[in-house]
Parts: sequence; C-alpha cells; structure tokens
Amino acid sequence: MIPMMTLKFARSLTLLLVLSTAATVQAGQIQYITPAGSTTKDGSVDAEAFFTLSNGSLQLTLTNLFANPKADAQTLSAISFKVSGATGSGALTTTGSGLITNISSGGAYTAGVTDPLNRWDATLSGSTVDLTTLTGGKPNRLIIGADSKGNFDPALGGKYSNANPSIVQHTPMVLGSATFDILIKGITEGSKISDVIFQFGTAAGSNQVAGEAVIHHAPEPSTFALLGLGGAGFAIRTYRRRRAAAAV
Repeated sequence: MIPMMTLKFARSLTLLLVLSTAATVQAGQIQYITPAGSTTKDGSVDAEAFFTLSNGSLQLTLTNLFANPKADAQTLSAISFKVSGATGSGALTTTGSGLITNISSGGAYTAGVTDPLNRWDATLSGSTVDLTTLTGGKPNRLIIGADSKGNFDPALGGKYSNANPSIVQHTPMVLGSATFDILIKGITEGSKISDVIFQFGTAAGSNQVAGEAVIHHAPEPSTFALLGLGGAGFAIRTYRRRRAAAAV
C-alpha cells in the first residue's frame, strides 16, 4: 500500500506542473528586445518593449535595461512599429506615465516623481506607429537605465557616475521605464506587431536598433501530463526502494 503522504506529493507535483502554464505570455501580449550586443555611436544599448493589445487600443511599456550610461545616445527616446488592422492616420490619443528625475553634474539624481509624459506623442501612418519624445524644443524625458548600483532610488547610494554633459543637459530623464496607452482604431487582441525599431539619443532618425521578437513557447498539455505522471512514478519508485531497503 502506498502511503497517503507519497500520493499527496505526486498529486501536488502534477498540479504544480500544470499550473506553470500561467507563466507564459498570453494572447494579445508581445515582447520585443534589442538584440544582444546592440550599440549606438556612444556605446552599448539594451531595451525592451512590451505590447498588450486589445480592441481599439494597446498598452506599450518601454524599458531601458542598460545601467549607468555615459551618453544620451544610450537613453531611449522613440520607438516605431507596425500593427496590423490599424485604420486612419495622424495623431493618436496617447496617455503616458513614468517617474522623472533630474541628474546633476557628477551623477547625483533626484528621487523619481510621477509625470504624465506629455512630451511623448504617437502618430499613425499606414500601419506604422511612431512614438517619440523628440517633439520639438530641447529634448528631455528620455528613458534612462538604472544607476551605478542597479537602482532607481538615490537613497540607496547609487549615482549616474558615468554620465557626461549630454545626459545632464537633457534632464529630466525618465527612470527605467514608461508606460503608454494608445488608442488605435481597427486593431484587436489578435493584431500582429512587426518591424519594431528602437531609437536612442536626441537626434531624430539616428541611433536606431531593429528589435527582435521574444518567442514564448508553452509546452503542450500532453507534455505536462507526462511530466506529472513521471513525477508521480518517481515518488512511488522512491518509496518502494526505501521499503525494500528497510526489509533487508
């Protein structure tokens, strides 16, 4: 007879494996990143765009993953992409949110303050959306990565110790990431995102990096079933070996 504890362990293992499917990206969610080793004229860059699609709108979160940059060409200023099903053209209703900071010479920076990021505007031409903070006047509210200690809170002791004057003169910067809700007629949860291009720095059309899609594979249900059965079998075999050893 197999002890109840062993059966409970096997059942729990099977349930855990099945529930782990929830960790995969769901329909309507699409992720793009800059390819490994991407650079601009001033050095390495690393960024991510995460799209959540719904009927008539999308939410886009832009994140700068490169810590303690030295120049503005390593800060994120724009993105363009194609979205299938889009209709119309011109300015798109856009609502933004992020934490802004002022960076001083020497790298000290202020605690983040919530900002609507009104400088960022989105426009639609054909199926291409352009979202940028380079909308006239002195550029600011570019998205900067973490400080020298990997944080976004100056109280933790980090600074932007590598920052040269090109960063300082374009403050306030957005700390880490910014989220935008964009209304786009015609798109649905099933629309496709393609031709993603990240832009860094303060010169429109320069320092561009083509993004690559991150593919999230969800194992087939039959795979989880086999894994669950394998886990249960392992638990049972372990019990039997221990029982046989105890009988010697």
